[in-house]
Amino acid sequence: MKYRRSYFFAAVMCCLIITSLLEGCGRRKASEKVVATINNYKMTVEDFNYESKEIFHMGRLVGHMPDTKEEILDALIVKEVLLQEAEKKDLDKDKEFLRSIEMYWEQTLIKNLMKKKFVDIQNKVTVYEEEVIDYYHNMMKDEQRPLEGVRRNIKREIKSKKERDLLDEWIEDLRSKSRIRVDKKVLNEL
Repeated sequence: MKYRRSYFFAAVMCCLIITSLLEGCGRRKASEKVVATINNYKMTVEDFNYESKEIFHMGRLVGHMPDTKEEILDALIVKEVLLQEAEKKDLDKDKEFLRSIEMYWEQTLIKNLMKKKFVDIQNKVTVYEEEVIDYYHNMMKDEQRPLEGVRRNIKREIKSKKERDLLDEWIEDLRSKSRIRVDKKVLNEL
């Protein structure tokens, strides 16, 4: 699995290098204009715009928003200088760093997959009136609230349970289609 990932990363890096070389051959589009050069790094308008959004997001979190484009650019330059210094010190090759990147990559992939699947599931789930009435009569019989007062909450609860059940079924189906072997001896030694 790790070998596949390393081949994947190598392939992605090759594609990025080839793409950047090919892009350099043509005339620059507006988004490819260079705003600043920091050592060998050329920050394009597209880079600046993308990174600016991140700066604003971080600014909201820490309570300091840059006021001008110059302040944003200065923050981005500082960031790039620090990144380049970290790379000079080979911190980007540190085993712990690479593991944290791998973990982030895995978590992001899983999060995006789950989000996509959940949207699929949400579009498939329907709550029928009979289900709402059955739920009301079976679960709410001791309460004196009328059905109309709780209908929306009941419908939301039924929908949520159906979605969780479908998600669990999907995950279980994926597991059942996978070849999984557990070495109990090694597990017990942990």
